Amino acid sequence: MFSWIDLVLFSGFWVFGFSNPDGFLSLSCGGSSYTTAYNISWVSDNDYIETGNTSTVTFMEENSTSSVPIRFFPDSRGRQCYKLPVKKKDLSSVLIRAKFVYRNYDSQNSPPAFHVSLGRRITTTVDLRTNDPWIEELVWPVNEDSLMLCLLAVKGRGIP
Repeated sequence: MFSWIDLVLFSGFWVFGFSNPDGFLSLSCGGSSYTTAYNISWVSDNDYIETGNTSTVTFMEENSTSSVPIRFFPDSRGRQCYKLPVKKKDLSSVLIRAKFVYRNYDSQNSPPAFHVSLGRRITTTVDLRTNDPWIEELVWPVNEDSLMLCLLAVKGRGIP
């Protein structure tokens, strides 16, 4: 059995979500708690990470303007990690979906590259020069009551 984890990440910023009906968790990275029109409850990420700064980014997507809260990590030394709770009852794996978007949030015209790790294992390298947005889906085995999801800067390629 597996649980669904859906996360939306804005490069260097986390707009990070886990879907929440029955065992799902949706995190509003850098933002406050709210409920969508589809009855998905998003909670602030403050209880899941101890680092990073928060702000808001505005961008165009599919003929409309979106403004979203963000969390970014200006200190590129080391891993920036979320500690995510896992309900182990009848769970052997989780599904994680991540969407990384740059959209020149920092006005530097320099899309970053960074590694994504689950636990201590790097699972993918995101390079937003190649694709913006970048979407990743991972099925990951769980055997503890929490999972560390981390971003790690690629030297010379900006901050996650």
